[in-house]
Amino acid sequence: MRQPDRDPCYDSAGRPVRCVPDFINGAFGKPVIASSTCGMRSPSRYCIMKEDETGLLQESCEICDARDFARAHPASLLTDLNNSQNLTCWISEPSTDYPHNVTLTLSLGKKFELTYVSLQFCSRLADSMAIYKSVNGGKSWIPFQFYSTQCKSMYGREPEASIGRHNEQEARCTDSHAVSSSGNRIAFATLEGRPSAISFEQSPVLQDWVTATDIRIVFNRLSPDQTELYGLTNSFGVNVSEIDSNKERYFYALSELAVGGRCKCNGHASRCIIDKMGQYTCDCKHNTAGSDCETCKPFHYDKPWARATSEDANACVACNCNLHARKCRFSMELYRLSGNKSGGVCINCKHNTAGRNCHYCKLGFYRDIEKPITHRKACKSCNCHPIGSIAKSCNQTSGQCICKPGVTGLTCNRCAKGYQQSRSPLTPCIRIQPEMALLNETPTASCEKCRSMPARLNQRKYCKREYAIEILVVKKEAVGSNVLYTIEVESVFKRSNDVRIRRGQQSFWMTEQEFNCKCPKLKLGKRYLLLGRDDTNDIDRPGIVNNRYTLMMDWDESLLDKIERFSRKELKDVFFEKSQIGGTTIPIKGVFSAGNTETICKLGVVRYLNTHEYIKAAACRESLTFHKMSGGSDEYDSYDEPLFGEDVVDLSMTFSNVASGAAAAIGIPGNILVLFSILYSKDMRTVSHIFIFNLALADLFFLMGTPILITQTLKREWIFGSAICKLFLATSGINQFASSTFIALLSFDRYLAVCHAVKSTRWRTRCLASLLAFVAWILVMCEMIPIFMYSTIVERPLEGENRNKSSCTLFWGNTEFVNDTEKESAIYSRRRLFSIYSFTLSYLIPLTAIWFFYSNIIHRVTIMGLAIVISYTLLYFPFWMSQWLIETGVSIYKDQSLRMIIAYLAYSLLYINSALNPFLCVIFTDTFLQKTLRRHSEGVVNGRSVIESTGYSALPLSDPTRQSKRTLRSECRYL
Repeated sequence: MRQPDRDPCYDSAGRPVRCVPDFINGAFGKPVIASSTCGMRSPSRYCIMKEDETGLLQESCEICDARDFARAHPASLLTDLNNSQNLTCWISEPSTDYPHNVTLTLSLGKKFELTYVSLQFCSRLADSMAIYKSVNGGKSWIPFQFYSTQCKSMYGREPEASIGRHNEQEARCTDSHAVSSSGNRIAFATLEGRPSAISFEQSPVLQDWVTATDIRIVFNRLSPDQTELYGLTNSFGVNVSEIDSNKERYFYALSELAVGGRCKCNGHASRCIIDKMGQYTCDCKHNTAGSDCETCKPFHYDKPWARATSEDANACVACNCNLHARKCRFSMELYRLSGNKSGGVCINCKHNTAGRNCHYCKLGFYRDIEKPITHRKACKSCNCHPIGSIAKSCNQTSGQCICKPGVTGLTCNRCAKGYQQSRSPLTPCIRIQPEMALLNETPTASCEKCRSMPARLNQRKYCKREYAIEILVVKKEAVGSNVLYTIEVESVFKRSNDVRIRRGQQSFWMTEQEFNCKCPKLKLGKRYLLLGRDDTNDIDRPGIVNNRYTLMMDWDESLLDKIERFSRKELKDVFFEKSQIGGTTIPIKGVFSAGNTETICKLGVVRYLNTHEYIKAAACRESLTFHKMSGGSDEYDSYDEPLFGEDVVDLSMTFSNVASGAAAAIGIPGNILVLFSILYSKDMRTVSHIFIFNLALADLFFLMGTPILITQTLKREWIFGSAICKLFLATSGINQFASSTFIALLSFDRYLAVCHAVKSTRWRTRCLASLLAFVAWILVMCEMIPIFMYSTIVERPLEGENRNKSSCTLFWGNTEFVNDTEKESAIYSRRRLFSIYSFTLSYLIPLTAIWFFYSNIIHRVTIMGLAIVISYTLLYFPFWMSQWLIETGVSIYKDQSLRMIIAYLAYSLLYINSALNPFLCVIFTDTFLQKTLRRHSEGVVNGRSVIESTGYSALPLSDPTRQSKRTLRSECRYL
């Protein structure tokens, strides 16, 4: 059907207008259900009256048989193409029973607005019949029209009853068909005689009256027998009135059932279509929806739905939610209050908006006047201070929070002039005492240059101070000739042995002269970094006293990195240099065993001591340097004690040794068995097994280093020399780079075997697989170049002995770097770069490839293949997670004991993974066991290994052209 050039539902200017579907015969081609049809049970005889050549009516009898197409008269003939020259008729089963009702039921498929219902008879008309309609798909029926010469006795209705505006929906009974000159046709016009028909658009009553989804016609009685009215003769010249009447004359016969009307779309569609569900429905316009365009489509509820008229299309209007909501509802009350203009109410406003149109900001937010109301960030958070403000709400225009007395600022975050901060959350700001007002806050001419507030912090300034703390200035008051500040110590980075600095409130003293000179210049409610040395001679002013060593800097989060770097520098100076204690040169770690605990505390030893040294240093916890752990609780706010004791660390070390040793004891024979079996059996030299062979080889190299690892762990130092050190770290690199590479190749081979079975036959050869494995080994060796370059033995002083302790590790610099902060930063940059490098090449890229290939063959993933991927992912994850926790500097993970425990467990999982691979890849697959065992018992038959359990014969891979899809699938089962 050709589409119109312009949508009839819109005018040339694009404005919506009333539109209706074309007028059609709604019954054409639709099935009709008849309660009685001739010849259905058995052939039956029927007789009709026909004119002979002389013009006389004669009776003609024929046979009706539903099984004979030429003699059948089904109900489908009522709605086929009607041809007046060749009428096809439906005929009911002849019967003389009375009452004997015959019913015809027609379903229109959806609601129609009907204009007429027409019936064309093939024989005599029905004397009494009723037309019913349904508006709910045939669930209930409503009288539409009655025809009878005896309306009162048949239907209990007065004949030709008058219809007024009060009863326009009532069905009439008429005998017009008996006196009509229309021959054999009965036509019912739905609006005939209805007073409001002239104003149909404004009459909801008549609109409902002409609406129907189904039509039912009930024949109650035939017309009087014409043979009894006229003395008719049959073809034998016998008067038929003298013959006893028989049932062959009593039947209903119709040639056409027509229902004229339009698909009901309420003026919002110009056609009806078949939807995706196969249902006949309106092609709705004007933002309407539904089978009959009887409702507004979602989010178009700003006006109530209405039927379109010639004056107004009554198109549905979208709700105005300013792009902050996707749902709305209609409110008739609001619609009436707005003067019938808008009734939409938005639901679930997003982006911190509220209101029926999402047109203002919700509680706790205010409008950003620089952005339109439709912007996603049109509302900004008030951020009212929880203590300084009365409520969370603020002015919708300015964003000004409602402040408590004495508090000011847009967010109520500071005290007003003449007020100072208190410790009460109810009255956070109180008036300044009168004596404080007497202090002259204007610098005098005698003030010298203030050196207490430097512009930047360097290593020299940090190391010359005994303590470093983060403070919050709470309040100030005048005490004699001094000014006393109450400060809140929030973090302790470094402390001395004389000043008992702890978190909480402290006193900070300065003279009136220093206060007037603003040296240092302190503001209430601000945070500062305070560094200094204690003046033990000042006992009249308990707390921290401002002196010539005091440094005060505005606090900034960027200072944390500097403090951590300076603390590391101090630590290395202690570790790599020997300290003079009591005139005797001894290693710093030997001080604990020498009984000089009190002396070592005075040195200010910083964090990163191992677990044993932490426990021994518990006696001097007050003098050890502390490190701020941002956001941590009080028990973790310093490093004076480790999280776990020495026994827990030793237990985790023992577990790691046992797990690694057991993995080596099982994994080494298992991998050797895999290598031996693949080399020994020709039938197992498939493409997949070439990759499995190399995977087992990489795991074997790694597991063979287990005895060296256990020895190093037990002795707590390296004893095997430099060459073995490089070899040992190389085996770890093989485990990282080679294992992941060959597991990825196995996944790729499985992907080719499943998704491209035939096309990949010429690629998946042993020669190409061997070449690919060789190239993979070369790439692995290239990736391990940094390990070969930087693996070395680092010596450090040994506790209690006059010798050094050796460690085999990756050292990213030279020993002379430890005295140079800039070069030290370069060392840590190299280490982090290598972590990213190894994580990307040995875990991220292979893991991404593995999961990509397996996600594309999810319907053919084998249990063993899935086990390899899950084992590799889970067992490697803890190792890389611990590495990234170190690099990112997570606060609690800086505890040395915790790091040692996690490192032991993570490394043991790597050994377990290498031990599991041969079992997951090959040994636990039925194909491998059968081929290995039967190799010894049955031998080789014609160069092929017969696998009885599977019913497959593995073809030699030397002839790849003979491999079928079935054989390729068999090879993939090894994975």
